[in-house]
Order: sequence, then C-alpha cells, then structure tokens
Amino acid sequence: MGWLDAYRGPGAYNRKDHRRTAEFVYNHIVNPQMLIYLAEASRLPRPIVHRAAREAFAHSSTMASMSAAIRRTVPWSVIEEALT
Repeated sequence: MGWLDAYRGPGAYNRKDHRRTAEFVYNHIVNPQMLIYLAEASRLPRPIVHRAAREAFAHSSTMASMSAAIRRTVPWSVIEEALT
C-alpha cells in the first residue's frame, strides 16, 4: 500500500480531495500494465493474472476498456484480500 503515500496530501496535481481510499484509486487506474503489475505483486495465482491479461487483450480498443476488463476479473476485493 506504500505506493499510495502521495495520496495523503494534494500531491503534484494539487488535488482538492485527498482522502481517497486504496479501492478508489485502484478503480480509477487507467493503465492495464499497472493493474496487471498490482495483481502479480499481490501474489495472486498465476492463472488469475493470465486470465485478466487475456480479458484485457480481448477488450483492447482503449486503455480504459482494457483496465475495466482487468478489474472485472480482479476486483479490488481480491487484491485487498491478497494483501491482508
């Protein structure tokens, strides 16, 4: 969860609301590579990570659609459980 440290304050973008949860941040990432990295770093079983990557490529029209496909396969609750 250390990668979220910058969200405790306004950060580089001078955020007005900096009381975001890890779940909020995860659900707003629009970078499929980062989502796959987080799934791998959370030590999820390899078949789940591979399925998420396959789903991303099956919905590859935009980064947002790829990210949404990954989150459907690996929702925040799965990541959170793996990290705790």
